[in-house]
Amino acid sequence: MRAIHAQCISCGARYELTNLYTCEKCGGILDVIYDYHGLTKLTKATLPGIWAYMDLLPVRDPQSIVSLGEGETPLLSTPRLGKHLNLSSLYIKNETLEPTGSFKDRPISVAISKAKELGAKTVVTSSSGNAGASTAAYAARAGLECYVFVPATVPKDKLTQIRMYGAQVVLVGGQFSNAYHVAREISKRHGWFNLTSTFASPYPTEADKTVAYEIWEQFDGELPDWILIPIASGPLLVGVHKGFRELKTIGLIKKIPRLIGVQAEGCAPIARAFATGTKVVAWGQPETVASGISDSLAGYEQDGDYTLWAIKQSNGYAVSVSDQEII
Repeated sequence: MRAIHAQCISCGARYELTNLYTCEKCGGILDVIYDYHGLTKLTKATLPGIWAYMDLLPVRDPQSIVSLGEGETPLLSTPRLGKHLNLSSLYIKNETLEPTGSFKDRPISVAISKAKELGAKTVVTSSSGNAGASTAAYAARAGLECYVFVPATVPKDKLTQIRMYGAQVVLVGGQFSNAYHVAREISKRHGWFNLTSTFASPYPTEADKTVAYEIWEQFDGELPDWILIPIASGPLLVGVHKGFRELKTIGLIKKIPRLIGVQAEGCAPIARAFATGTKVVAWGQPETVASGISDSLAGYEQDGDYTLWAIKQSNGYAVSVSDQEII
């Protein structure tokens, strides 16, 4: 493993790779730092899925890996949809084929593996549904106790999936940010490992880099001009951006694809900040059918600023779309 420490993106404070959340000095987001010295290719272990890239993930002990077969999802050419949109080359990375049905299986696999490596017995998460189902499934796989804090408005089918894996579901009134803050306080009070897959911990986002690695491999070293990613707080987009930055650092690519963060018009704090050229301000009351990306960022607006930074670094865009377009 090439991970050496975690570092605050705001003040530069460094931390050992233990049970970490935000910076103890300034409250900033922590990023895992790696030693790329002498690395000239994307070294792959003889492990399946995302764990083939274990050298660039923050888990040291292979025996701690908790996996359900995540990663290696197909990249589908969509010529009919491309023609409809007047695009000569359009592909979809099909993350619905992950073990629990969403890309969240990547970050949760890495985060819960790190939790197991550090001796955790109980894990918690806040979720609008998908991350909760993923955390519950991987906790069951690892034999860990699991609590999932969700907004009371989460669709019943998502709650059913979470409960099916044996997790304790706690309904929290109001929007997702309320569940986020409750999970954070409960994890602090009891010393439980918080797996919330925003930027609350530096570990989940590291797994999102594997999407970039896979796209690079699936295109045989060529890259698309644009990549569109639906975002709430945006760790998937930030992780994909970091993955491509690493490929560039290693010398495997010369430029990074331009990234487009897509939000729902009824909850678009990052797209609004991009359009106005300002810092991210918390959204009011979210109103959208897209519950999976409905996050006002109230109380952790810096998450949105980090995603906005990644978008701008890639020379990309942030846009919002109506519920009618989403449907």
